[in-house]
Amino acid sequence: MSPVICDQPAWLVALLHNPAALGDDAQCLQTHISWVLLAGSRAYKFKKPLSLGFLDFSTLDQRRAACLEELRINRRTAPGMYEAVVAVLGPVQQPRLVPLDVVQQGTEVLDYGVQMQRFADDQLLAQQLAAGTLTSAHLDTLAQQVAHLHARACVAPAGRDWGSSTLVRQQAQANFDSLASVLLPDTDRARLADLQRWTQHEGQRLAPLLTQRKISGFVRECHGDLHSAICC
Repeated sequence: MSPVICDQPAWLVALLHNPAALGDDAQCLQTHISWVLLAGSRAYKFKKPLSLGFLDFSTLDQRRAACLEELRINRRTAPGMYEAVVAVLGPVQQPRLVPLDVVQQGTEVLDYGVQMQRFADDQLLAQQLAAGTLTSAHLDTLAQQVAHLHARACVAPAGRDWGSSTLVRQQAQANFDSLASVLLPDTDRARLADLQRWTQHEGQRLAPLLTQRKISGFVRECHGDLHSAICC
């Protein structure tokens, strides 16, 4: 999936080019929904102010909450890598990063991010796969860790919408709604319409199965974007 192109806010540009804050070698990577700053032994991930149907980071409070959730969820498997939520304090021209837990109430915050330990690019599974260093033993170990995570992950409460057939179908439809205003060639628009009809049909067909999965405890707090490259 291509990144959503989103203009970098002024504080991010200033932070990236401020050696006193991040050092001389800081660089910015753009994912679908985030900006990731790499600086020395640290990485900082900031949410883009987006609302895409399946997520909403459009307000400062929502981005703060999302950062706290990311820290909580990812510390389950990488407690040493996910270090803290940080606040970006002004002024805009000279922003600085401060741990959230030391920010005093009432302080004006420009934004929030997640501070992580940085790892070498060649540690990405995608890089190891391309280099031919990824072995079946590595994948077996990873599969066991993922299975263990899923087995002990919290089960969605019966009274919540998480994993319900209605919500799954609504989220699928939201993808098409967000694409409605995108300029596409007629052939692509026709293919998209076919895909939407198929998605709606399959949503109806699979609704009883989705309901049964939730009743059986198979809707859990797992990982919505697990793949071999950089996370969103």
